[in-house]
Amino acid sequence: MMGKNRHQGGSGAFGVAGPVPANQIQAAGAGLADGPGQAAAASLEQRERELADWAHALEQEAARHIERVGACDKREKALLAREAGLGQQEQALATQLAQQQAELAARTRALQERDERIRRAEAERDAGYVEQRARQEDALMARHQQLLTAMEEQLAAGRAERLAALEREVGDARAELARHNDAERARLVQREEALGRHEQAVEDARLAVHRDRIRLDAALASLEQERASLEQEAERMAFDRVASAEAQLAGARAENARLLALIDGQRRDGDRYAALARQLGGLDAALVEQQLAELHQRNEGLVRELAARPSEQVLADLARIRQERDALAEQHARSEDELARLRDAGLQVSSLKHLAGKYELDNRQLKDNIDLLEAENRGQREKLKRLGASFATPEEREERVANVRRPLSQFARVLPRLQQSEVDEMAWLQAIHQSCAAHGLHFERRILDAFHTALKTAEFSPLTVLAGASGTGKSELPRLYAHFGGINFLNVPVQPNWDSQESLLGYFNSIDDRFNAQPLLRLLAQAQEAPRDDYPGLNDALNLVLLDEMNLAHVEMYFADFLSLLETRRSTQRDRVPALEVKLGANMPPYSLQLGRNVLWAGTMNQDETTKSLSDKVIDRGFILHFPRPLEFHRRAELKALPERGADLLRTETWGRWVKFRSTFDESEIGPFRACAQRINDAMAGAGRALGHRVWQSIEYYMANHPQVLAAQRAGDADELARKMHLAFEDQLVLKIMPKLRGIETRGNPCLGRIRQEIADGGYAILADFDRATEIGYGQFIWSSADYLTTSEQA
Repeated sequence: MMGKNRHQGGSGAFGVAGPVPANQIQAAGAGLADGPGQAAAASLEQRERELADWAHALEQEAARHIERVGACDKREKALLAREAGLGQQEQALATQLAQQQAELAARTRALQERDERIRRAEAERDAGYVEQRARQEDALMARHQQLLTAMEEQLAAGRAERLAALEREVGDARAELARHNDAERARLVQREEALGRHEQAVEDARLAVHRDRIRLDAALASLEQERASLEQEAERMAFDRVASAEAQLAGARAENARLLALIDGQRRDGDRYAALARQLGGLDAALVEQQLAELHQRNEGLVRELAARPSEQVLADLARIRQERDALAEQHARSEDELARLRDAGLQVSSLKHLAGKYELDNRQLKDNIDLLEAENRGQREKLKRLGASFATPEEREERVANVRRPLSQFARVLPRLQQSEVDEMAWLQAIHQSCAAHGLHFERRILDAFHTALKTAEFSPLTVLAGASGTGKSELPRLYAHFGGINFLNVPVQPNWDSQESLLGYFNSIDDRFNAQPLLRLLAQAQEAPRDDYPGLNDALNLVLLDEMNLAHVEMYFADFLSLLETRRSTQRDRVPALEVKLGANMPPYSLQLGRNVLWAGTMNQDETTKSLSDKVIDRGFILHFPRPLEFHRRAELKALPERGADLLRTETWGRWVKFRSTFDESEIGPFRACAQRINDAMAGAGRALGHRVWQSIEYYMANHPQVLAAQRAGDADELARKMHLAFEDQLVLKIMPKLRGIETRGNPCLGRIRQEIADGGYAILADFDRATEIGYGQFIWSSADYLTTSEQA
């Protein structure tokens, strides 16, 4: 099996045949023993065919390079529309050409190494044809060198011709733009003068309104004083008149009541006399009659007296009351006249109030007009400012681009630290693990391998998210991994108010008229530049960005464009990467930011009430690595500071050799794991969930890039390979599949039961974590633990 893998992985960059298999070498040796001449001739013919195939492959590669030249022509035509970015595009073209030349050189070295291996094998097989084979190889190398020379000359000539054409066209465009800017500036000057005249008129109107307002305020104050005085006088007079009338009326009523009471008393006396006479009915008639006569006489006298005296008094009282009534009526008439006069005065006051209100309304309207004019003036000024920004010169854009490309101070001196020798991946990881332990932080080796492998699988899942309880080392692992592994590290604390990529990269500050570039944008720009004497480019070094507390804000709002573009890298050639358009200002060509493969992305997340949950888009395009709760607390008796200088920087080329872009598993090796994922996908259909093609592809490439799996493949141990593939697939069940189950109802849903049975049948150590996820989520599946990392077999 391992022989088969070596044979499949041995094909070169041009697709030519690999080394001759061992069985053919043995057959050739047996042929030499029986018939040396015939076997040697057959071997020579086979070698000639291989050399012919090699030459044909070189010609095809030359044709492909010519096609790349045509593609460069098309790209340069598209870049003509961005005249301000000419220098950068030329530099990018030069960088691409250098990369192509470096790739050609690398492929040439690979061919030379391959030829050396073939030469050693053939030397052992047929030592008698060394000179003839050397001549053929020299001829082939000469042909290869001629093709490379012709190709380089053709590329140099095409580039010079295109650059000359670009310079001519850009010069014409700049001249036309300068003429257009002059005309627009003249119009803007005229507009500014008109605005100045308009502002003067507004100022004059404002002064006139201010004078009118002063006069109106004085008149209103006088009217208010007069109104207050009139109101006080009218109130006093009315109060006095009413009080006097009420007092006189109360006296008349009291006198009338006294007279009526006197008349009633006299009548009651007469009634008593009559009742007395009836009571004396039994007495002597003469005596009674005499008495009655006397009483009658006396009564008549009394009646006459009573009739004469009360009538005169009553008439006099009535006359007096009538006089008082007439006086009161006259007084009432005077009061009515006074009230009418006071009402007229009140009407005059109301009229004055109405006039004052009208003046006040006019004053408010004038104020509103002033505010409108001021707002219009501010709008015109803002429009003038925007128009001025619209006609920004190329020099202004270059200044903003220079602010973007300004190198970060912590990465300004990295070139002398690049590793020069070949680095073994397993030894490199072991050194990181030991250095972390010596520093005082203990990570399981399996966590380190999982994090490392997730970063290697960035073509399918560009984001690696670290989750778990606070204080378990989520933020420390990327920092120490970068420091002890020789990777440039940038920590980006995410803020809760981030709602666009401008929050992450930077924005144009219209107040200061400058572009505020955030450190991440400057790092991304620096990471795609080649190192020079005057600029510390980082395209030869590996860089790691950590979005700390990334779910404090919605990840899709500030990182969506990154996720979409980073995902497209796997469908592009190795020397082509997508670019993100960064806005530099209004009506200004954006800055094209390339998202190269030498920048790795990681993030940390907490799961509490202050954070946002991750969407399916983020989960599908990332790995979510959960940290386990510590089973045993480790002491940290001494706080050690990290050394100012970490390990020598890891080259991008070295990382590229570690990453496998092709799965080397055959069907018998990968088939059982794919069948398991398929059964889990079938079970998820019962809950309305599904795994996409991208999920399985990222799982397979994670397994193909796991360092333990690669070590088992190199050792050629089939049993060890199966065990390590089982471990890597178990990682992927947690990193890719379990997050897709979040929120599924745990009661009455057979989906989770089928998945649990699949995990149990496969012998995976995550069964206890799976059961816990079904129990602690209040009726929903919530994966929040990783105890399998501490209980399963450690790598």
